[in-house]
Amino acid sequence: MGNLTVVFCFTFAFVGSELIGTSAYFPFLFTLGATFIFNIMLAQYEAGRVISIIISAAVIACAYAYDFAFYSSSKEKETFYIPMVIELLILAFGYTLYFF
Repeated sequence: MGNLTVVFCFTFAFVGSELIGTSAYFPFLFTLGATFIFNIMLAQYEAGRVISIIISAAVIACAYAYDFAFYSSSKEKETFYIPMVIELLILAFGYTLYFF
């Protein structure tokens, strides 16, 4: 649950700073906050942990994809999104080697 909290807090801060002054500001922050609370409650149960991770990944991926597509500048895409995608690909490759 600690990792889930850190990821949601980082995403909440990032989306809050990116979307300030837009019409998507409140809906995105509300969705992230409500999803976080729901996932923390769901993660208390053994079967709910897997469901919580899947829901979290989907909501956070949608938040970043929406920001990437509609609100980020070309400089931000170059300095934040490209390194983040590269790091996630390396992490996924490492997990793949670890499990298989």
